[in-house]
Amino acid sequence: MKIRNGFVSNSSSSSFIVAVDDVDEQAKVTVTIEVDILKYVDTTIRTKKELDDFYLSEYGWNNQTLEEILEDHGNYMREGYEKSLEAIGRGKVVMIGSFTNESGDPAEYFLAENGIPKDAQDIEIIENEAGY
Repeated sequence: MKIRNGFVSNSSSSSFIVAVDDVDEQAKVTVTIEVDILKYVDTTIRTKKELDDFYLSEYGWNNQTLEEILEDHGNYMREGYEKSLEAIGRGKVVMIGSFTNESGDPAEYFLAENGIPKDAQDIEIIENEAGY
């Protein structure tokens, strides 16, 4: 039988040694990662027509108009629609997607539980639901 002395590492674990000032204090680290959210995008919208068509196909039933859909779903949906429309008017591309905490992807798990960080660079957050 082989016995390994020292660090043991494989795909599911890693070893470390740290030193702290006091064992009663917490030993916290800040971890920064870069995630390309394009991997999680389902729909890309560049025009008002594309936005309207998205809302009609995702939320409409029985031939509802866009105004009826926005009225039925309350201020939250109307606000998201209007912010998206304003962004498109400024030349932005609106992306709609989701994260799951069941994929096995640690970055996606973090984003599902916490949402996109509010200080994300170059991203205007229109809607950011986390921890569902």
